[in-house]
Amino acid sequence: TLDGIERKLKGTELVIANSKEALCLAGIIGGQKAAVSNTTSTLFLESALFNAETIRKTAKIHNLNTDASFRFERGVDPDLTYFSLNRAIDLLLEVTGGQLSQGPHDLLIHAPKVKKIDIDIAQINKLIGIQLSAAAVEKILLDLDFQINTKSENCWTVTAPNYRTDVNRMADVAEE
Repeated sequence: TLDGIERKLKGTELVIANSKEALCLAGIIGGQKAAVSNTTSTLFLESALFNAETIRKTAKIHNLNTDASFRFERGVDPDLTYFSLNRAIDLLLEVTGGQLSQGPHDLLIHAPKVKKIDIDIAQINKLIGIQLSAAAVEKILLDLDFQINTKSENCWTVTAPNYRTDVNRMADVAEE
């Protein structure tokens, strides 16, 4: 890996590989063979979304805490992968004066599911231990980029923003 340590794979890790060998631990750390140096003349860029649990387990197995693993373990906004790839391409071309030989290919396998969560304002107030008005709850949620899909007196359906992969149920919304 880029830190100069040879790691033995257990067989459960997600890797980025060519047809012959693993080149890096996906979402955690790159490998020496895929590193960029002063003599690098060709790049292949990848922008990917990894399962947070898989990254967390692999980082723990190999006792690695990297900036990448820190980010992927907490989940990332799936809507940013394509945008980020295009921005990286633009910056590389601008800084290096290089040329693009082939444009991006989107290989989206599973589109992220929109997370609609049913909430009850009375239950949220019970969970947090204070009484917030429906208007206060609405303002907080909108300020945090939640969408309010339907509202009745106390029961609402809300959608968490895509980048909030940790919000899946009413207790998570109450925490916010």
